[in-house]
Amino acid sequence: MINRQKIRKISHSQILALGFLTVILIGTVLLMLPISSAAGEFTDFISCLFTATSATCVTGLTVLDTGTYWSVFGQIVIIVLIQIGGLGFMSLTTILLLALGKKISIKNKMLISSSLSLDTPEGIIKYVKRVVMFTFIVEGIGALLLFGRFVQDYPLLKAIYFSVFHSISAFCNAGFDLIGNGVGFMGYTASPILNITICLLIVIGGIGFTVAMDVLNTKKLSRLQFNSKIVLTTTAVLLISGFVVIFIAEYNNPATMANMSFGEKILTSLFACVTPRTAGFFTINYAEVTSVTYLMTVILMFIGGSPGSTAGGIKTSCIAILTVAMYRTIKGQGDMNVFGRRITEAQLRKAVVMSFMPLLWTIFVIFLLCATQNIAIADLIFETVSAIATVGLTTGITASLNNFGRVLITITMFFGRVGIMTIAYAVTQKREDVNTESSPFRFPEGNIML
Repeated sequence: MINRQKIRKISHSQILALGFLTVILIGTVLLMLPISSAAGEFTDFISCLFTATSATCVTGLTVLDTGTYWSVFGQIVIIVLIQIGGLGFMSLTTILLLALGKKISIKNKMLISSSLSLDTPEGIIKYVKRVVMFTFIVEGIGALLLFGRFVQDYPLLKAIYFSVFHSISAFCNAGFDLIGNGVGFMGYTASPILNITICLLIVIGGIGFTVAMDVLNTKKLSRLQFNSKIVLTTTAVLLISGFVVIFIAEYNNPATMANMSFGEKILTSLFACVTPRTAGFFTINYAEVTSVTYLMTVILMFIGGSPGSTAGGIKTSCIAILTVAMYRTIKGQGDMNVFGRRITEAQLRKAVVMSFMPLLWTIFVIFLLCATQNIAIADLIFETVSAIATVGLTTGITASLNNFGRVLITITMFFGRVGIMTIAYAVTQKREDVNTESSPFRFPEGNIML
């Protein structure tokens, strides 16, 4: 009886955190088996934990080369973890239960809606079905397009395998690739099919299922939902500004784009501004980019994608709310109005917390890494931001981290995917939907100099 009462008291945040942790541990065990490595040997726990966490948290950072170290079985384990992490284990669990003819309880519906960043469980089952169907359709189309390029370089079956793997990895914003030897897609800078397909998969996966479905169901852009307008506008601004900055900064860089044709420079700049949103694929060596591109990439990584998507970061909606608040404050205007709608104070508070908590954790991790790793601080900053935003881009130092550093980055990837606020709620056992304005009495206002 006591155990049942304890189970009933488990919050949504705790279930989500434990669910992701369970998937990671199962993946870790499977990757440790000799069948998972190309050499047929056992793989150490820390490396497998790092890889399983990176896959489930759709990050893409690796300490072992995905294309050469792991066997086909190990690679399949990784891509399954990516699919689970991208869609969310609650979504896939729901589909499995429905396939078995099981009914979904109200509590589980609330949990599913929470995992998908939705405010209400109303119509959640129909929504999940659409999400899963939409995901498989987009990934299928992406695989067909990529096959047209990979079939030119690999035998038929391998081309099919590569196409499916990279389509799932791109849509889920994971960034794992099978090319091998740490070269990523650097050999495909002149391929419009591969570059544009990967970019589209990343963007579609990164704007969120709700926004994608709203765009598909709305004939006029003016009739889009308020959330969709915010997400799409912010995404467009970030992509355009990122493209312009990277194109100019790398145009004459002999280590990256100087020797490319003009068309290749366009494709490479586009790819470089999209992947930090948060996929982790690359066509240039980030250890050799200019400081301007480096800084722009860090900013794009930290912002990331959109709520309810496969991407990480503090989210486009948060940066949009903070930007509007800043602008309105400078203008001396009270209400935060945009697109004919008002952003509430509660939303602003949440945006501040959701931005500030990852920033604090990032700074804390960088301090620890600086104290324990013999690696340049710039590379540690890049690696940590990449981990907390579940991006997967690196300057090449991941394999050089000692076990403490790997564990620290593993925890950071987990926090980035599950959400530091979710972890905080899970640890403190507080309700996620607390209304801070509902207190029966309030203290007098205090004056603070700002």
